[in-house]
Amino acid sequence: MNSKLLKSGHIKLYKRENSKYWQMKVKLPKLKAIRSSTGSKILKDAEKIALKYYSSISLKNKYQIKNEKYF
Repeated sequence: MNSKLLKSGHIKLYKRENSKYWQMKVKLPKLKAIRSSTGSKILKDAEKIALKYYSSISLKNKYQIKNEKYF
């Protein structure tokens, strides 16, 4: 299986044996891992998609943590 780690191991891109598409596994601290297809056959495009997804969920979780402090 082909694989590549990004963001100190928080993102793993990999290809399954019988798939043409890159998959991503995103793991933020203290949260469950999220696995999904990037929908891309090209590694560079899959990296961009995974990094964009990682930044969107990390920002969302930081916002939720900040708001929980006030309640």
